Amino acid sequence: MCSGDVIIAAAGDDIYYPDRARRIMEAFEEADPLLVYSHADVTKLDRSPAEATYRKATFYTTTDPLAAAKSRALYLGATCAWHRDLYRKYGLIQFANAHEDLIHGFRAALEGRLHFIDAPLLTYRMGAGLTNTPTEALTKEAFRKKRLREVDHDICVFKQRLIDIQTFGMSPDHEISFLGAPRKRRRDKGGVHHARFSRDCPIPESAPAACHRYRDLRVA
Repeated sequence: MCSGDVIIAAAGDDIYYPDRARRIMEAFEEADPLLVYSHADVTKLDRSPAEATYRKATFYTTTDPLAAAKSRALYLGATCAWHRDLYRKYGLIQFANAHEDLIHGFRAALEGRLHFIDAPLLTYRMGAGLTNTPTEALTKEAFRKKRLREVDHDICVFKQRLIDIQTFGMSPDHEISFLGAPRKRRRDKGGVHHARFSRDCPIPESAPAACHRYRDLRVA
């Protein structure tokens, strides 16, 4: 569907400013990044201001690859644009439930080719699209299903990241690779048990099916 090298995200529920595309393309030409992201103005659907909680995402503080590897929120996806080389090298995203901003951002962090435009280039509207939040309290069963979807999403994201660090050529001894390696249960000085989800840390058979998939979160 796209023939150019640069793809600029444009979600239908947000409002993009007239100079956004120009500033993004200037950034690609001047800094040669693989991914560009920016700030955004945040409003509710009635156009009243809303809290810019996206600023808590990792890339607004650091673009360190290790921090990115562990993060569940890298940047505001609505602001991004990426270069086709992210796919030429790493291929398609292999998991349908892995949000592309979490994959694109991690790949660009591995390559050290991120560029931040420190200005709002769009209005991000809360309450529309994927940001829509139910106004009524969730029932216990609805909450359970919601959490399982979230767990499944996280599993897909981290599985894809493990594949991408191998494509990048990360050494198995690197700290990022170590995050995905199986580790045995250990006890700290305070007597608290710590364990990673792996074959060394069995999950009860009575646990929901999605939880068992954590056993695959490891570097082969």
